[in-house]
Amino acid sequence: MIFIMSLAKILNISKITPLRENYIKHDNERRLFWCDKLIKPESRKPLVGITFNGLLTSFIEKQIPLKDFELFNDLSDEIDFVCLHKKDDIIDQLKTYSGKMRFYNIDTKIPFQDSVAILQNLDLFITIDTAITHLAGVMNINTWLLLGYGSDWRWFANDGKSDWYSTVELLRMKENKPLSNILPMVKEKLKNRFLQN
Repeated sequence: MIFIMSLAKILNISKITPLRENYIKHDNERRLFWCDKLIKPESRKPLVGITFNGLLTSFIEKQIPLKDFELFNDLSDEIDFVCLHKKDDIIDQLKTYSGKMRFYNIDTKIPFQDSVAILQNLDLFITIDTAITHLAGVMNINTWLLLGYGSDWRWFANDGKSDWYSTVELLRMKENKPLSNILPMVKEKLKNRFLQN
């Protein structure tokens, strides 16, 4: 058995050119449904999606406690935050969360159906290293990928832009500390991107 992305190293491939035509099935009705649910035209604020909890565990850190995102609470007057996790999957973390991110029970019938539609409505997606990162990458969604000090080798050691996806920016921990320590830097980047006049 071999992981599909490991083939890139074996075959010495350093770039993937996404197939744009019919690569990801887009449901325009679903996109409009989520647009109506998430975006208030009268007070249009930037919409930022967040994933923080990977399903697989390994030596690679792919989790940030939801509670740590309360750091962004003071930005919520200017930025709308929406979670791209199934609400049922994070129910225990929601019990201690007092932030202003919105949560929905998504993808209950078809895997990634709502995730794709929500991604299409975002101004920015902030994520840990998980499957939806690749989905956002092939969809050309502006994405900040939060990587720990030790990360999957397929993201390589470089900083900045991903070798795989032109719209994915790599934000990497410089010290061997919990991944949640990257959030103050992410907050500053959010301010610079959306709150500068």
